Amino acid sequence: MSSDDGLEYVDPAQQRPAEDLDPALPNDPPQPENPAENIPAEEPEPPLGLPIPPQLGPIQPVPRGRQPYLVEYPPHYLGPMTVICPHCQALHFDAEKLTKSTRNSPKFGMCCLQGQVNLPRLQNAPADLLNLLHGHYPLSDTFKTSICQYNAAFAFTSLGVKIDHAITNAPGLYSFRINGELHHLTGALLPIEGNLPVYAQLYFYDHNQQLAFCQQNNPRLDPQIMASLQDMLAKVNPFIGLYKQARQIMGEVPEGQLQRLSVKLTADFGDQEGVAAVIPGDGSEEQSNDHDIVLHLHGGQLKQISHLHPYYTPLHYTIIFPTGQPGFHTNICSHFGPQNQQRSAKVTQTAYYAYRLQQRTLEFNAPLLWSGRLFQQYVVDAWASTEQNKLNWI
Repeated sequence: MSSDDGLEYVDPAQQRPAEDLDPALPNDPPQPENPAENIPAEEPEPPLGLPIPPQLGPIQPVPRGRQPYLVEYPPHYLGPMTVICPHCQALHFDAEKLTKSTRNSPKFGMCCLQGQVNLPRLQNAPADLLNLLHGHYPLSDTFKTSICQYNAAFAFTSLGVKIDHAITNAPGLYSFRINGELHHLTGALLPIEGNLPVYAQLYFYDHNQQLAFCQQNNPRLDPQIMASLQDMLAKVNPFIGLYKQARQIMGEVPEGQLQRLSVKLTADFGDQEGVAAVIPGDGSEEQSNDHDIVLHLHGGQLKQISHLHPYYTPLHYTIIFPTGQPGFHTNICSHFGPQNQQRSAKVTQTAYYAYRLQQRTLEFNAPLLWSGRLFQQYVVDAWASTEQNKLNWI
């Protein structure tokens, strides 16, 4: 219908509903709300214009020859060290038993040769030294790091050896390595005029003078630790009394005869522990056997101590053997083992150190196995001494 103003009017009765204008087909799927979802994803462009290879199926394993060399080994666990030798009480791993052992009767060959070696028990360390070794003191770490230097400061003898400093001072784990022979040396009892006293010469002076000389010779060592070690050794070490006895003997000798005085440190093993004695002389005595150490009052030449002397180790390793317990000597008798077996009448040097290096509950408070770097030096010393004596025997 048209009106005069040119507009066309539609009769409402003839107007169709909006839904009738574009009816949806009954089978058409519902239209998505977001039209962009119907846009197919664009194919990725190949890198550098190269075609993408077609998929060849599942990924194949890398051949063994092209795999990185990485092999994981399972840990080899020996179990706890709880098996006890019935003869010497040494602690062992179960795998160390001899093949003829049984569960109820374990047998071992490396500690005591099944009872043929029977040595005195290692003596316990004094309380102050034990606390330093066990880490119970604030200065324990400082002490254990420089334990070899502290030992040398109070040793009676010096160590004559060429140390491989390229290995010893290298970064990483500490390793004590030597080249050539190793000896323990002793010098004159009195220092050369103008020189500071060292080693055994220190023990001719009183307590305060000795500590002062030790600190002058070792300025990098802790004075508190030095004083503690000196007090401990003054109480328990028998060699200090022997050197003081030598000083008393010198005081009784006329001035004109003083130059010819010598002191002989001898060991008597009438009992199992041994007794040391100081014997004066005129310097003409020679070292009669491996149980004598002749010390001269004057003289610049150093003298070697026999590896077979019982005080070879305690005179130098004063921290490991603060009480002066004797070491190896040629008069240690072996015992009869099972079925009256006896390898030799005397204990060999190898068998002696094999016995000493074992861990035992009864020797838990002995300093030997707690001495860290000094223990490593002691083991190298023992090995060198044993090998050199084998060459001497040949």
